[in-house]
Amino acid sequence: MPQLSYDVGLWLYVLILLCMVGLLAFLHLAQTTSVTKQIEEMESLEGELRQLKWDNNALLLQIVQYQQMLRIQQEARAMGLAEAEDIEYVEVVLDQPDTSLGGDIAQHSPLSPPMGPSHLPVWLQHVLRQFGDWAGGGTARAEPLEQ
Repeated sequence: MPQLSYDVGLWLYVLILLCMVGLLAFLHLAQTTSVTKQIEEMESLEGELRQLKWDNNALLLQIVQYQQMLRIQQEARAMGLAEAEDIEYVEVVLDQPDTSLGGDIAQHSPLSPPMGPSHLPVWLQHVLRQFGDWAGGGTARAEPLEQ
């Protein structure tokens, strides 16, 4: 392999050094461009989030306005509804159960609510108890429910 002169070797090193500096500049420029695009996208998403929060607040305000009792009463009157004037609870009396079979049918009915704590709401427990009493031939009493 022939020996390169000192001037050619120097120019070769300078050329390699310039290529490396150019490569580093290109990488830096590419990274800066990527970061700038991400910042623009983030600002756009923040603007969208801000608009969605404004829309959400407007909807919450609208919900509060619709939940006002005065507005509900006006809407009910507009639909022709009126407040109940007289509420009466009716007691339904059925025939006495036939106990000659050895027990109350309602106790063994699959429709009667289970013993102990239940995962059912209280109103449903009352309905099931009344239905079990009725199915067993006993007295099904209409009970007011606690709110």
